[in-house]
Amino acid sequence: MFELREAKARISKGLVTYVLMTWDQCGPCRIAEKVIRKLAGDSDRLHVLPIDHEDVMADHFTATHSVKEVPTLLVFKGVRDNNGKPLPVARVKGVEGNSEETLTTAYKEAFKA
Repeated sequence: MFELREAKARISKGLVTYVLMTWDQCGPCRIAEKVIRKLAGDSDRLHVLPIDHEDVMADHFTATHSVKEVPTLLVFKGVRDNNGKPLPVARVKGVEGNSEETLTTAYKEAFKA
């Protein structure tokens, strides 16, 4: 789970980080990953995390951030709650239709947050 460790390290430092949660059996997740990779380019800010319920670290991350469906995009920009827990400034949970166009629009808005 190198990708998760790297994402958590960036988030803990308060760096801008985009985390896309996916599942390998999810058609809209494949579209979402294609769209977000196009928008983020080669940025080291982007981390795509496949949800594998046998992976304790991934399960903990999704539970901590209340991820209940995929694809879900979380955008972190250094915001923390009163206890110091990193909070996403934007969250996009699936998008109705899950078309490339609707996902592109939703993710662009999330990036602006």
